[in-house]
Parts: sequence; C-alpha cells; structure tokens
Amino acid sequence: MANRKGIAKIAAVAAAPLLAATLGTGTAHADSGSVWGEIRFANGYCLDVSGGNFVDGATVQLWGCNGTNAQQWLLGPQSPGHFWVQAAESDNGHLLCLNNWEGGDVTGNHMRLHPCSKGSGNDQQFNWVYTGNGKQLQPKVASNNCVDAWGGLYQGAEARLYRCTDAAGENIISNPPL
Repeated sequence: MANRKGIAKIAAVAAAPLLAATLGTGTAHADSGSVWGEIRFANGYCLDVSGGNFVDGATVQLWGCNGTNAQQWLLGPQSPGHFWVQAAESDNGHLLCLNNWEGGDVTGNHMRLHPCSKGSGNDQQFNWVYTGNGKQLQPKVASNNCVDAWGGLYQGAEARLYRCTDAAGENIISNPPL
C-alpha cells in the first residue's frame, strides 16, 4: 500500500498543471506539503471508501477508523469558502474526489467518488456548516442537506445527504486541515 500511495502522490503532482487548467481555478489537488488525514465522526467512525475500491462511482461509507488509505482524505481550497475532498488513491491516474453523485440539494443523494476533473465542480465542492454544537460537511449546491451516516451511525452506513442536524451521524469531530 505504501508504494501505491507514493505512486498516487507522484501521479497527482505530475497531473497538477493539467488538473488546475481543467478545473479553471485553484491549485493542484496534491503537493509535497499536503496533509492527509481522516474525516472522523463520533464513536470512532471515519469516512471510508467502501472496500478500498478506488474507482469512479465507488460508494463512500462510515467505517471504524483504521488508518488505511480508504480513510485518508485531503481537503483543499476551491472557490471562496468552499473546498474539495480528495481520496488518497487514484483510478488509473485520475484523481478521485468526494462527489454529490445525483447533484443538487436532495435528501438521499449518494456520496461517491468521481474524477476530480470531471463533472460539476459544484457537486465536488463542500463547505462547513454549524448546526447546534456540531460541524457538518455540506455540498456547495445544498442549503438544507449535509453528509450523513444514512440510517444511523453504524459500520457500513452509506454516506448520503440528509437534512443538516446536530447528530452523531453528521457531526465531524476531526478532519485534515485545509
């Protein structure tokens, strides 16, 4: 795995100029100063790429925090007040980002991986919102929904959109720095 991560970082740095030109704003999604880390929810659950399957359309879920690449994310600035969430590994050289799969502000939308350079940038940009005492992750295109542990906070719960609440299944307790 360490070699794959190294290769992914090299590929990401090599692809940076093309990616920045394709997205039209911002800088490369990974560089030598990048800080990767977990997006941690309550009770020891982390945002996780299901089965460590880094492909376009891969399901994103909550899983017990274990330090694997499936739970390593990079946050980076995009448009003012918004950021992208990049997965630790790529799909055949394509950087993968967290994506509001169906688009828009619709309860139940799936969070999946999608090439960072494809699709609607608005579905790959997120911001922090604060409901009650918690901090939630919200797609740029949403005003009512946040990333949620669909069906409750348990191992394997899909990450999907649900009305922003101050609940363990939505509250982010730690994340890598922007």
